[in-house]
Amino acid sequence: MDASSKGEGEVPKKARKNAGLILLPLGSSPRLPAQGLHAFPTILNILVLLWAICEGSTTWFGIVTVFLMSYVYTDYWMWLLHCYLDRVENLSSKVPPLLKAATSFQKHHDFPKTVLEDNHVGSIYEMGVLGAMFCIVSAPWTSPLVKVFCVSVTLFGSLAAANHFFCHAATHKHQIPLFYTVCHRYGLLPPPRHHKIHHTAPFEKFWNFLSGFYFIYEPIYRATGESYYLLHTLFYATNPLAVQLWVLMAVNCR
Repeated sequence: MDASSKGEGEVPKKARKNAGLILLPLGSSPRLPAQGLHAFPTILNILVLLWAICEGSTTWFGIVTVFLMSYVYTDYWMWLLHCYLDRVENLSSKVPPLLKAATSFQKHHDFPKTVLEDNHVGSIYEMGVLGAMFCIVSAPWTSPLVKVFCVSVTLFGSLAAANHFFCHAATHKHQIPLFYTVCHRYGLLPPPRHHKIHHTAPFEKFWNFLSGFYFIYEPIYRATGESYYLLHTLFYATNPLAVQLWVLMAVNCR
């Protein structure tokens, strides 16, 4: 029996309080903490979006295109983040935040049910805050579409984190919101049975949270010999802040 199948149907013994007021609700299950993005990152991202709207000078086609691009990017980034933090090499990292995150991710394999103890969307709090703040600081030198991209990444990142939570909730026999049930049924989000395979030792496949594009990423990863150094490079070169920086440099250094 794998770790994820232990104690199905049980309510977490000690549910921690959410780390703040939720302004962007993303669903809830009976007897489990509500899921959603907290006030501060939500407000910052609303400000970024309002700034983009006030600037205008773009088209609906451009907005929809960037929205879809941000979906694909967020799916890639969440997969990469999960895969990278699952590498045992990071347990000896000299970078404290990386060491803490890797330890938390890998401990989750031993105690998967602990994800149900709090607002899991809060795990992307820093991404939402730092991304929006960088976007605000660089706003005079970026286009409205860059701001839409920034907000969309936070939105899809929140959805991915919420789906992770509800996959575990469903596995442990909790009722989950209809939205996630429908998305699981029709392949719009990775379903619980898919994520449960990831929680079966040796935990080396299905790192995706948002979509099924893992079938592209994972064969490439295998083809590189599961290179840690490639993951390490991509982690620092293609994270959300780095992408904003590359775009800022490309636009203003022409």
